[in-house]
Amino acid sequence: MKNKAISLLLMMLIMINCIPVYASNGIVYSESAKEIEEIHARAEYFIEDTNSTIITEGMEEIDENSIDYSKITKIYAGMYSIMDRDELNNKTMQDCVKMADFFYYIPVINNGKTALLNVQIREPITDDNVKEVLSDEEIEKFQETVGEWNLPVISIYDYEIDYKAEVDKVLRENNISDGTVYFLGGISNTIDLVAVICTDNPDDTRFKILEQLEIENEDNSNFTLDKDSLYTFNEIKAVTNTEKESIQLNLDNDISMGAPTQVDNNKIIIISAVSGVAVLAIAIAAVCIIKKKKNAKAIDEQ
Repeated sequence: MKNKAISLLLMMLIMINCIPVYASNGIVYSESAKEIEEIHARAEYFIEDTNSTIITEGMEEIDENSIDYSKITKIYAGMYSIMDRDELNNKTMQDCVKMADFFYYIPVINNGKTALLNVQIREPITDDNVKEVLSDEEIEKFQETVGEWNLPVISIYDYEIDYKAEVDKVLRENNISDGTVYFLGGISNTIDLVAVICTDNPDDTRFKILEQLEIENEDNSNFTLDKDSLYTFNEIKAVTNTEKESIQLNLDNDISMGAPTQVDNNKIIIISAVSGVAVLAIAIAAVCIIKKKKNAKAIDEQ
């Protein structure tokens, strides 16, 4: 009887660790309740770093009540490999993300601005180039916090960002109320952040573009997709394949691609970005900023 009780307790603990967080419309988001609890427990440390940053950017100081954990998003990083799959459903997507690096975005919104906190588990420093620029004391201090949740990057925007609200909106508009949502970063050279909605049926899989770098090539090709639309897996694969071919053609013919423009009002503040996951977060943030700048320029020219 005692062994049965222990087995039941272990099963319950495993289930708690794997419980995803549900959105209000019944759609399941692929984040871990256990990880969010761990992040919540470290909130005071994140708030201290956040306040020292945002008060100089026209935002109000925050406290623990300022963080809406229902808006938190788990981002799986560097997901180029999913484009090699023949089909995607819940099972194949879970296989893809099982070993993927990941981080969490926590949006803090006030005064019409957003501080996007990039929170991730600190990993050991393995890059010799990084070690060369740090002192032994800095490396030792860093290594003491390996395995803890930390805040390496804060991105400040002069507009509001809520990725889950964007996903919920497009799902309502398309009458989709069943499936699991995965946020994937870096699925191609231009598509930096997508939400993928999966069920057990591969035919149900849909992609929503969240952040995409708008690049116009010399041959006038443009891979920009509509953020208000949903796309099938085959439609996304067709775009990424065409994108690869066009980029290769440009390289073969020594044709340059459009370069992004620097923005003044939006900033990426790097606190301790020494991991590849943090670099992806910076890339996604840069795409947000570049796109906002281009939109503002277009309005000014009208």
